[in-house]
Amino acid sequence: MQVRFTDESIVALRSNSVFRIDDYKFESDRNLGKSFFSLVKGGMRSITGLIGKFNRENYAVRGTSATIGIRGTHFALAQCSNDCFNKDGSKAENGLFGGVTDGRISVKNQAGEKEFGKNEFFHVPSPDALPKPLLTPPSFLRDQLEGRAKSKEGKAALAKASGDREVKKGEKIASSEEQKGDTGSTTAS
Repeated sequence: MQVRFTDESIVALRSNSVFRIDDYKFESDRNLGKSFFSLVKGGMRSITGLIGKFNRENYAVRGTSATIGIRGTHFALAQCSNDCFNKDGSKAENGLFGGVTDGRISVKNQAGEKEFGKNEFFHVPSPDALPKPLLTPPSFLRDQLEGRAKSKEGKAALAKASGDREVKKGEKIASSEEQKGDTGSTTAS
């Protein structure tokens, strides 16, 4: 599932993911706003929009072991909780995994803060552990958006594919193979 926000940012969710909008507001006439999200479960990829460009301190994605701040970027995250598997079928470590396609991100938790740039990958096993750099991305971090977002045509295709669904503050967006339930979450396969 892909969601396009009014500041032109795009969030793509992997199947079986739960993503919560904690606080979102954008004033297009003044390029002011804030985007605060939580990745509760699963994985996502984000291409930041105008809020990230003009108000970097007003953008964050919280995982269970760290908070991601941006420096104008395109990045991916996977929150693993006994549900991520390596290419060989073995279970991956739990924690927050991430990688940067373009720009920079800041990864912050109780242990401290570290920045990662283009083509850098990391793992944060717990809220009290610093992010560990990875030499290569784990296979479960890659998704169908890779490569598409590197071109303007890809960004236009992503925007068109995301549709025009309006998402409200505090709403959880869940991407799974289930139908919409009574939780107020939006689901898709």
